[in-house]
Amino acid sequence: MMESNSTELAMFHRFVGEQLAGGVDWTPEECVRLWRAEQPSAEELDDSVASVRRALDQAERGEGKSLADFDRHFRAIHRIG
Repeated sequence: MMESNSTELAMFHRFVGEQLAGGVDWTPEECVRLWRAEQPSAEELDDSVASVRRALDQAERGEGKSLADFDRHFRAIHRIG
């Protein structure tokens, strides 16, 4: 557990250094907020993987819309080209 926390802290330190080197002028709270947004929790990652697996299973069964059908519908409802 300690090694995991140390690794995460080192990654956060590197992240903050990269942001500062890039010229951002954020508060510490803003840095933490962006870091958390870019680093999903294990639970969020598991949920995302499960969602992708469900979608792949549906596609394999022939369920859902093709990209072409989705594209036509999306463009029509949003009046795009």
